Amino acid sequence: MAKQPVKPKTPSPVALTAPIILFDTVTVFGFHNGVVHMTLEAMVHGLDAKDQAVDGRAVVAHLRATPAAMSDMAKAIGQLQLLAAPAARV
Repeated sequence: MAKQPVKPKTPSPVALTAPIILFDTVTVFGFHNGVVHMTLEAMVHGLDAKDQAVDGRAVVAHLRATPAAMSDMAKAIGQLQLLAAPAARV
């Protein structure tokens, strides 16, 4: 008997509306009233009034989280770094 094809899962409608945040650096961070604060910035490029190329940075998000959530994020980042690392040669 032939196997039934697996129907792909459709993302939750809520997940489809969540922002995608791309950042190049964390420029400011701190801890206040039990909440971790981080400012995420991205490099931006454009032209000035004389049509000369200019580079700069723009804040793309202000990240706030509990210490427990930051611990979870740190663990996830550690796992991502392992996934992204080149495979060791034997």
